[in-house]
Amino acid sequence: MTRRLYALEPRDRTGVFLGMSAVECALVGGAFLGAIVTRLAGAPVVVAVLVLVAGAGFAKLRVAGHPVREWVPLLAGWAAARVTGRRSWRAPLPLFPASGTAAVLPPALRGVDVIEVRWRGRRVAAVRDRRAGRLTAVFPVTGAQFANQDPAAQDTLLAGWGDVLGGHATGASPVVQVGWSDVAAPADPGDHHEWADDLLTAHTDGRDTVVPVGDPAGYRDLVDEVARAAVVHHTVVWVTVDGGQTPGGGKPVERAEAHLPVAIDDLTAAFGTAGLSTGGPLTAAGLWRLLRARIDPTDASASARHGSLAARLGLVGAHNAAPLALSTAWSELRMDGMFHRVWWVESWPRRPQPGDWLAGFLATGEPRTMTVVHRPLDTERSQRRIESQLVKLSAHRARKEDRQRRVTEADERTEAAVRDLESELASGYSEVLYLGLVSVTAPSLEELDAAGRRIEQAARAHGMGLRVLHGRQDTAWAASLPFGLVAPGLLDEVGL
Repeated sequence: MTRRLYALEPRDRTGVFLGMSAVECALVGGAFLGAIVTRLAGAPVVVAVLVLVAGAGFAKLRVAGHPVREWVPLLAGWAAARVTGRRSWRAPLPLFPASGTAAVLPPALRGVDVIEVRWRGRRVAAVRDRRAGRLTAVFPVTGAQFANQDPAAQDTLLAGWGDVLGGHATGASPVVQVGWSDVAAPADPGDHHEWADDLLTAHTDGRDTVVPVGDPAGYRDLVDEVARAAVVHHTVVWVTVDGGQTPGGGKPVERAEAHLPVAIDDLTAAFGTAGLSTGGPLTAAGLWRLLRARIDPTDASASARHGSLAARLGLVGAHNAAPLALSTAWSELRMDGMFHRVWWVESWPRRPQPGDWLAGFLATGEPRTMTVVHRPLDTERSQRRIESQLVKLSAHRARKEDRQRRVTEADERTEAAVRDLESELASGYSEVLYLGLVSVTAPSLEELDAAGRRIEQAARAHGMGLRVLHGRQDTAWAASLPFGLVAPGLLDEVGL
């Protein structure tokens, strides 16, 4: 049986004119204009040439594999953050706030809180982003082991997930994001060890001696050996409603609150088609526990078994879920004693892949979090985008042919991918843009660097290219949370 293959749309690197992007064209054009103005002002020819060379170099010169025009604003923002003190943050006193008050959140989460909305006769929680006018509901989900399904079943499940995403690709839909976030960690063998201690030994009646009925030590060795390859997954799916894209009066957040229950109903109904099960959106306490777990995953896993009384009673809330201290470095983020690093999935597999191609990366024994954000596009906007790309690609091909330059295989694949997308759109399917983020947490910088190298190697083995989001680790970490915080302009290079 021939397996069905899926192609991921490659990034368009053809530019808009002579292989240059719009920004590069603006920089080169500005350099020409600056050189002309400099000469008209009476400056020497050398000065005008320097202006032209500086503009062209700024547009095309690359440092460490990336254009200078990307490094300059990033370095300027980094320097400004250092001057203003935004690279370090500490929670203000008191250290022991009352349970009815909300702790102050760090700058990357400023303007974010949790509210309750009514859904199906009960109260569920939503993350409110007051700055963007958005509400996000988060669902813990479970499902069948995808990698263990036969190819036909995998295709069916993927088609169901496509229906989940495509159902919001309409111009009237207020849903701007649907995403999933998977936290993978090595399985805890503690339960198996306890089972071995309790059931592989027998206490004699009326005596303190213990008579072994099995080999607990051998079983422990077996469990430890298997646990190295066993991975536990905790997956959540979220849906984000933008009040600015909904009609009606009142504030955007109020309009989003009115439309969120409908979006929750639609997503809940679609989960069944995708082979996913959920008990509904998380409560407020569940959302705060989720935030606490993302700040310190090791503390969260320990609390599940032998944590503090407050953690075991579920008394984590708005008053104690936020971090107490945060320090942002160029390539990592330190928060409450844990080090975090976030990568952007810069490139996806170039060749068509089977439906379970990502399972190998998700099942690696390295603790990590992968977050994928999907942005549905309505048909009209998608058609305009595709037509613009086809015109640009045709012009790019014509320029190469006029100059008798070879049209590369990469050019052919990019053009074929856009034409396939146009054909799928004409067949009634919907287009969805996507963004991938991978984050790793470790108790020390040395362990973080080692884990990062292993994660990058695993990503390359599965056809993905990861790029550390230098200089913006705090906003990247916030975007990796399942709270719908990937706002336009937050990560400009992803194209969302």
